[in-house]
Amino acid sequence: MQPHNNSERMTPIIKNITVKHPANFTWLKYVSGVDLSHHCAKSLLGTYEQRWHRYGNKPIWSPLTLPVSPFYYFCAVTPRWENNAHVAFVYKEGATMIVDNDQVYMEVENAEALPINQDCIDWNLPQSQDKAFNTCRNWWFASYLAKHYYPNCKKYKY
Repeated sequence: MQPHNNSERMTPIIKNITVKHPANFTWLKYVSGVDLSHHCAKSLLGTYEQRWHRYGNKPIWSPLTLPVSPFYYFCAVTPRWENNAHVAFVYKEGATMIVDNDQVYMEVENAEALPINQDCIDWNLPQSQDKAFNTCRNWWFASYLAKHYYPNCKKYKY
């Protein structure tokens, strides 16, 4: 699977997002690279969706046609980190992605979910031993992208 950059193609369309716990804020990022020297949102390079960056548990903006991006990352930050919602996805023409877990229900047309787990962490990186990094789901996904798409990304603080 390769990231898509063709501006002539269809794009993902968010049909529904229901965050299942009270959220302090939510964001969607159009991810175009990674920086493993940071954790949290700074590890995912790109731009934020400005049409609905929200604070609180307000209704979520659907349908919403997304612009072309190599990758997409949705996060809902709650008062309890274990209730935070994280969904990573990529464009896939004709597919319907449905994520339904304890944190979020999300339906997106022309999309496929990508993994967010610790499987791709490079445990040789010094920061991988730091709990702030190795428990951060944003950094887990950045590690996945670094392994599969951006092997020459920034990995250390200089």
